[in-house]
Amino acid sequence: MKHVAKALALALATAIAMAAGGCDADRAPGPASDAVQAEAGAPPADAGVVSPPTPTPAPAPGAGVPDPNATIPDAFQGTWAADALACRVPAHESRLVLQANRVAFHEGAGPVKSAVVDGNDITVLAELTSEGQTDEATYAFHLSDDGNTLTDISTGPGMVRQRCADVAAR
Repeated sequence: MKHVAKALALALATAIAMAAGGCDADRAPGPASDAVQAEAGAPPADAGVVSPPTPTPAPAPGAGVPDPNATIPDAFQGTWAADALACRVPAHESRLVLQANRVAFHEGAGPVKSAVVDGNDITVLAELTSEGQTDEATYAFHLSDDGNTLTDISTGPGMVRQRCADVAAR
């Protein structure tokens, strides 16, 4: 449960950061507010006033851009699959490749946007592209004490993968 809470907290923080870049609370009054003022007999709020151009707000830190410092530690890196046979099949559906700044599943891959490590657990936010679409996805994994199995704990007891021996990460 602790792992799911961490994954949800990371996803919520990302959503809040993205929403902060799209806030329009400082938007100048438009025709609707001018019409209300005209009905009240008052001149428009900006009558005769020349305002400087409104600067475009900078995007929220990290919004849409992978963090070059968000790396997956060496202990978690490698090629992982359901069993030894799956390790030998490059297109196996259980295959997962974790690199320092990249995650690759059977049908989607992309850069790491953030990686949070807590002991043997890691929560990764990645921007995965699959079938022409790009989406952010958050995954949480638990590494066994011996470093040979990786369990997906994103949604409860998930897939257990073993480390593939002698397979170069792609």
